[in-house]
Amino acid sequence: MMQDSPIYIPTDSSHGAVDSHLSQEISTTTSEHLDESNNESTARDSEGEEKKMRKKALPMDCAPAPNEKLEQAQKMAEKFIKEKEVYKANRELIRCVALTRIIYGDGHWQLAQAFANLAHSYLILQGLPAQAIEHAESAKRTMLTGIHMPPATPEDKREILGTLLTIYFTLGIAHLAQNKYPCI
Repeated sequence: MMQDSPIYIPTDSSHGAVDSHLSQEISTTTSEHLDESNNESTARDSEGEEKKMRKKALPMDCAPAPNEKLEQAQKMAEKFIKEKEVYKANRELIRCVALTRIIYGDGHWQLAQAFANLAHSYLILQGLPAQAIEHAESAKRTMLTGIHMPPATPEDKREILGTLLTIYFTLGIAHLAQNKYPCI
């Protein structure tokens, strides 16, 4: 039986402790799985069947990687937008922001892209300019302060330019929708 262990929250100064904690936890759960499979297979005498049970007992793919989850969330968001399911699309775009932050960190341009897409969605799909402004400002702040290295490929440069256009277009339309800058 697997015992519940307390949640361990890593800090910047304890990366070595995290690795040792995780390896200890993995070896403990692996040995527990092996013990359980060995107890169940005592009636079996052949070595081949025991090896098969060990392979089945070890969890190889526990959960998909964040990159895979991000791709899946992006595809689902596009699907929901095409189907005019606004709330589900926004939920997937919010998930994209969270996964992008996990994968790339706080200062990466792709996080700004995720915020820009969410802001655009709030404005165009739901007609909520205040939320659009908030998320577009977050994207703008990330783009202005967070780019640490130049983009490697021309494709990245095109995506950055598209992100900047989305940010400023969304900000402009959202401010007009709130009548903050009326025409003279």
